[in-house]
Amino acid sequence: FVTTLFLGGWDIPFTTWDNVPPWTLLKTIATFAFFAAKVLFFLFLYIWIRWTLPRFRYDQLMALGWKFMLPVALGYVVVVATAVLALDVFGIQPGTLAFTGALFLMNLLLVAVLFIVVDRGRLISPASARARTREIERLRGLARARVAAMRDPAFRDPALRDPSSVPSA
Repeated sequence: FVTTLFLGGWDIPFTTWDNVPPWTLLKTIATFAFFAAKVLFFLFLYIWIRWTLPRFRYDQLMALGWKFMLPVALGYVVVVATAVLALDVFGIQPGTLAFTGALFLMNLLLVAVLFIVVDRGRLISPASARARTREIERLRGLARARVAAMRDPAFRDPALRDPSSVPSA
């Protein structure tokens, strides 16, 4: 669906030879191959993202959407509309290299402002980066104690196990 809606479906990017006569079997096979490649790319991308990113709780996802993404998206629409209007006032027409370059540079600047200045490592950094060093060392100590307790023969034999000697989580 994404391939058809956003990526031109069966159209081969950056070419026009597939859209003009004569229609041949080679063009049909090539356009089908590009369509399949686009679909497979997005399947790979969806699976990769699903397996890589942690799951959000529903309340976290709603808070991220309403409190962060919606205001950022609305602000982005306003900034882009203002930039397009300003470029039009300065006589830079859409479709020119100067127009495209100006919007590209504006987007780079906005991404830098968003992730470096506004975010400061809260959204794009892992949870361990937000934890204090003392808390991380405490958790590592608990993990080491648990591994040491599992290596102890008394831990493996239930008859010898003393519940007060095994560290709890």
